[in-house]
Amino acid sequence: MNGQEKPYRPVPSRPIARGRRVWLRPIDEGDLEDYCAAINEHEPGWWAGYVGASSLAQTRRWYEKTVVERHGVDGYWFTVCPLGSDEFLGQIWVWDIDHRVRGAEISVYIAAPGRGVGTDAIDAAVDFGFGSLDLPRIFGFTDEHNQRSLAAFERCGFVVEGRLRGAGTHAGRRTDLVQFSMTLDDWRALERPRSWELNQSDPPGR
Repeated sequence: MNGQEKPYRPVPSRPIARGRRVWLRPIDEGDLEDYCAAINEHEPGWWAGYVGASSLAQTRRWYEKTVVERHGVDGYWFTVCPLGSDEFLGQIWVWDIDHRVRGAEISVYIAAPGRGVGTDAIDAAVDFGFGSLDLPRIFGFTDEHNQRSLAAFERCGFVVEGRLRGAGTHAGRRTDLVQFSMTLDDWRALERPRSWELNQSDPPGR
């Protein structure tokens, strides 16, 4: 932060959106350096759809035009944190909420994947989308080669429903994007605790 302290971010004992190991809070300005660094690394950046490098100034403009103006209007942009901490682990968005054809897109990236953090964050985000926003459907896309992401979404109960042929690029070649979704009925059928149930039975930090 160039010698400047990050803005104060209180850590709630009972987060509105949480999983078993992580909680979600709105992105704030203090996250932007971590966010910019992550999207400029190949694995998190490429799979998240960033095909070119982004400067901190560009990241700040995105934050002002997208997060500040739209959060709570047609989308929610969250930072993923460990329970009991505001440490930046990645981001997850429930965004482009369409009020005509009801539903929202979900996007996630974890700066250091492979520890189950992404799966836990997805569970928390869909609980927020279905339980708080009353969405009937949440969907997403990823490159067909992004097997880690596809496996995480399928573990959370998403169903692959089609492909956008030739819509992606990987290693200099055209690839398919895989589309997956979860409906409200799918979510209701999941046999796992929801965010609010975890707050009742599993205090943060335990």
